Amino acid sequence: LLNRPIYYPLPRSDIFSRYKPFPEIRSISLHRRLPSTLVLDIEVRRPLGLLTSQVLGAHTSAVVDETGLVFNGVDSSALPQLIISDSINLGGSISSNQLKAIKILNSISHLSSSRLTGQLSDSTLTVTMSPLTTVLLDVNRLPDDWPAPLQSIFTRSKIDGKFSRKIDMRFSHPYEE
Repeated sequence: LLNRPIYYPLPRSDIFSRYKPFPEIRSISLHRRLPSTLVLDIEVRRPLGLLTSQVLGAHTSAVVDETGLVFNGVDSSALPQLIISDSINLGGSISSNQLKAIKILNSISHLSSSRLTGQLSDSTLTVTMSPLTTVLLDVNRLPDDWPAPLQSIFTRSKIDGKFSRKIDMRFSHPYEE
């Protein structure tokens, strides 16, 4: 693109083909700013979580964005992990329950100092918050304010020094064991 007059047609197909191999790019737009500038706007996907498949004992992983698209090529060390028993289809989408589970894990990841791990069985998400604490949630029946009671339980546990082994958030009132 260097040393080419800017009034020629924009080289859209050339630019788009160069960036197509990068799955972390959501969209690209190209426009002129006269007299001598081409502007390339790149929108990057926001990874929400790590999807790990355990099909036939093999562990494969990929990143999921906020739309449910499965892709690779991004550092996933700080992302919450959802373990599934299905195979992973790179470039494809995950189910709505799996996307809800990833969003839930992402929204509560700040409550744990280590990586959150969740397993989805039908609509029940089992989240391992620490080696001692497990949280159960129904991804299809979450009240709007569900994070607040969970935050309160963890805050109280830290103050008291007594951690619950199991917190069941599937009911109207959280149940602690």
